[in-house]
Amino acid sequence: MTKPSEIKEWNAIAGYLYPDEGDYLYNIAAGLKKGSVFVEVGVLQGRSTAAIGLGCKESSSTLSAIDHFLGNYEQQVDSSISQASYGKALENITKLGILDFVLFYPLESFKVAELFDDSSVDAIFIDAGHTREDLTSDFNAWFRKVKTGGHILVHDVGTGIWTGVDDAVRDFKASENVGEVKLERTLLHLCKK
Repeated sequence: MTKPSEIKEWNAIAGYLYPDEGDYLYNIAAGLKKGSVFVEVGVLQGRSTAAIGLGCKESSSTLSAIDHFLGNYEQQVDSSISQASYGKALENITKLGILDFVLFYPLESFKVAELFDDSSVDAIFIDAGHTREDLTSDFNAWFRKVKTGGHILVHDVGTGIWTGVDDAVRDFKASENVGEVKLERTLLHLCKK
């Protein structure tokens, strides 16, 4: 199993995910049972999508990658990252040969959540809107969709920049039945109890 950080094409994908975080997401996806469902909320150009998709290929699972592809505040802060686009993400996933394991949903997160049954998701990675309100909305839309024992992964925790993420995570942990598994740099791993 070749981890994302060891793949030239993965390292060339623009984004804010550190290589060790990409490897962590890959390991979660690769460790899922065959036929599992992994959901990603926030695709940008597909850096995390590719890491998870490579893991889903290993476990014969499926990744549902959700993004409205209209861009967000992050692209305004760092001009080296162009506006999120479905075409660029699709190109990146295709280059890695994992398109068969990734389903793109170019819609708002809460709209896609309505398509999933409760307790049908094995793992979810949330890295979309970074305000308290945006992340709370994603938590509210997706928490009941995650199976008991399922993985909930949130990016940009504890950076000192995205205080809305930290506030929403603190609120979520206080109000829902979740346990903290690990903090891998800025990637928080929770488990639904």
